Amino acid sequence: MLRCQQPAQLMGNSGLSLNEVLQESLQSVPACQSACYVDMSAGLVLGTASEVRRPQEFYDRLADHAARLCMKDRFTIISTGASMTPFFLFEPSRVGVYLRNCAEVEHALCFDCTSVDDLELTVDRVRKTGHRINDIFGLEEGADAG
Repeated sequence: MLRCQQPAQLMGNSGLSLNEVLQESLQSVPACQSACYVDMSAGLVLGTASEVRRPQEFYDRLADHAARLCMKDRFTIISTGASMTPFFLFEPSRVGVYLRNCAEVEHALCFDCTSVDDLELTVDRVRKTGHRINDIFGLEEGADAG
């Protein structure tokens, strides 16, 4: 079971912490209700944000989905290297959006959305959030990350 570990209060060039960037993503990613950033190999939820209070098990589920989608061999070509391609998991009343970090491939960004009406805008905003998180951790991104 993944357990929440408070991230170090690292600040990027914007002066925002990980949790602050996640909180801002709730307004920028369309229909997003919750977001988290996870270390899939260590099994840790590093940061969270939500419009409503969520139990730890909720973030554990998002982290588990991220690990299953982003770390499986069948996705090796898509999910390794500099790719910033999000995965979508459609459920009856929710859409999970998962982005493996191109600079730190054991990390992933997870979003819980009510819908994905504008796929292009969702992908753009998820990628921008990923870039902002890389800035916080001082990570260099691959060639296609721009």
